[in-house]
Amino acid sequence: MSVLEKINQLSFENPIHRLILLKILNSGNMDGIGERNISHEDMAHFCCCHSMVIFRETKNLENQGIIKVRKILTITDGKVKTAPFRAYELQELV
Repeated sequence: MSVLEKINQLSFENPIHRLILLKILNSGNMDGIGERNISHEDMAHFCCCHSMVIFRETKNLENQGIIKVRKILTITDGKVKTAPFRAYELQELV
């Protein structure tokens, strides 16, 4: 069974969970393996929901162990700072 089929067959308490998983899956190859680097802005504005809803529900998926989110760090002018990118990885579905 493909990752896309697994996402479509799962039942979620909130429909936006499926939408978030599809956004993550579509940001890389369709086998679902590996991290997908998605900018904060792209993640916040890929649907009509308020950005705070997207990030809250993304955190819920992370807490459930369905996805793994990692902040990406950059070095600019000798200082390490968090870039407005996150690496998303599908956990249970692969």
